[in-house]
Amino acid sequence: MDMKKLFLILFVCLLTTAASAQSIQLFHDGQRVNNGEEVTMNYVPGTTTHLYMEFANVTDEDVYLRVRRENISFPEGDALTFCVGGSCSQTLSGEFMVMSDDTISLEDSAMVFHADYTAAIPHVLGSSRVKFTFFNTDDEEDAVSFILVAIPSEVGISQYESVCQVSAYPNPATTMVNVRYNVGHGSDNHLVIRNLVGSEVYREAVYGEGKTVVATSNMAPGIYVYGIEQNGRMQSVRKLVVK
Repeated sequence: MDMKKLFLILFVCLLTTAASAQSIQLFHDGQRVNNGEEVTMNYVPGTTTHLYMEFANVTDEDVYLRVRRENISFPEGDALTFCVGGSCSQTLSGEFMVMSDDTISLEDSAMVFHADYTAAIPHVLGSSRVKFTFFNTDDEEDAVSFILVAIPSEVGISQYESVCQVSAYPNPATTMVNVRYNVGHGSDNHLVIRNLVGSEVYREAVYGEGKTVVATSNMAPGIYVYGIEQNGRMQSVRKLVVK
């Protein structure tokens, strides 16, 4: 093989390597997560489970990133919110910058990726699978993904099974929403509404079967989650949209 052909092959190889290089690397529990790899977590229905993902910019240039969520399988009634780069979302994060050769670790709580997963009670048996993709907003081919696999704890289904029921109408709501509930006769039941970052915006003690009217005119437009908190555990978590 002559030198011209050899040089051309080496040049093409270098271009291919550069084109396929990833700016971002992901880490979980101190271990690198390869592109497309599954990361598992165990949850107990009625509680919120947290998952954290560290990441690093391995290039010598600053990069602008976003994170996209795609459901592969996700039970109705469950709720999942993720925060990264200073913003929280259910589908697509805001754009944020990671400086060259910088690692976003758990110590940087404002920037690090974390997902909050709440499984409703009663719960559909089986695991949830959600794909998260970190991508360069200047080049979406420069991306790395992982798949979150949420598996119910062996003790979760039987130990925390509940008969409480809750529903809201109208949904979407504008100035008010009616919430119907049936929570049995426990002594520690509360209707709770939270925004996407987990901040509580409404709480009311409830008992037995009934209906309450919640004013939503003072709530910012957006997506909320509501449910019944029994003895400190969230049950029958549902989504509420406020316009």
